Amino acid sequence: VWFFLGLVEAFVGLRVILRAAAAHDVGFVSFINAVSGPLVAPFEGITPDYVHRANVVEIGSLIAMLVYFLAGYLVVKLVRIATAPRPAGGATPTRTHTRTTTYQ
Repeated sequence: VWFFLGLVEAFVGLRVILRAAAAHDVGFVSFINAVSGPLVAPFEGITPDYVHRANVVEIGSLIAMLVYFLAGYLVVKLVRIATAPRPAGGATPTRTHTRTTTYQ
């Protein structure tokens, strides 16, 4: 899960950096945009992008990165809960408390 999340974050993060740097859409940049486009599409238009001359900060891409991270984190937590070792015999774990009292 973390590996795939890292790939998604890397592609979308590179997209944000390349768009902010006003990189030309050829070669490597075109590849990054083609791969990350479908990942960012559901989040486009949520908020307007910040545009200054040719530089663009895609707020939707930043939101996508946050949502994908939170979704990945949630999946990892759910898998850990589902695969946690259970006590033998179906008993629920209990804690016993002992009080040590010293008399003088």
